[in-house]
Amino acid sequence: MALNQLELFKELSSRGKKGDEIAQYLEARLRTLEPHVRKALEDVRVFYRHFTDHSINHSFRIIKNIGSILEESNWKFREDGPVVLTSVDLFLII
Repeated sequence: MALNQLELFKELSSRGKKGDEIAQYLEARLRTLEPHVRKALEDVRVFYRHFTDHSINHSFRIIKNIGSILEESNWKFREDGPVVLTSVDLFLII
């Protein structure tokens, strides 16, 4: 799985291309940090062998789950402000 394959990232990128400066900033930060986070998370299993998979793919799965919980109509076409996750949404993600 790759960052640019995630629906929420695609939406962020799309908003950046439309001139949304916050989306541009966040996209740049994610692209810059991803390889560093990937490397750091690879070492988790080395030091904590009893942990389940906490590689970058685990993070990507969480982002993918967030995208699947939020219906497209709730985030893709919202121009009036940020999407808010409820406590129920967060519970389902976890």
